[in-house]
Amino acid sequence: HHEPILHRTTASFDVSVWEMLMPPAMGAPMVLCPAVTAHDPQALARLIEARGVACLHFVPGALDAMLAGLPAGDDERLSRLRLIVTSGEALRAETVRRVAARWPGVRIVNLYGPTEA
Repeated sequence: HHEPILHRTTASFDVSVWEMLMPPAMGAPMVLCPAVTAHDPQALARLIEARGVACLHFVPGALDAMLAGLPAGDDERLSRLRLIVTSGEALRAETVRRVAARWPGVRIVNLYGPTEA
């Protein structure tokens, strides 16, 4: 049994291919994220909680926005989250520290850019 993977990236961005192919390749459920939810940290946290999402992708800037836009009191909504995959731009050490402090059970895998991945 594999835990749900969130598909939140628009189809015009290369990461969407990973988000579309990884769940069926692993036998994991795919959770589709409505466009209006993808960039709203509180709505995204509610979706992650409701669907038990364990893995998702962020461009590092969007991860920073999630950290800034989600009140610390809502962190329990992410209790099932286990893995954040980042790519597309530089991942700052400060972002990694903030994730570790707020969501200690979450691993980060940085894929860098499409060429490096």
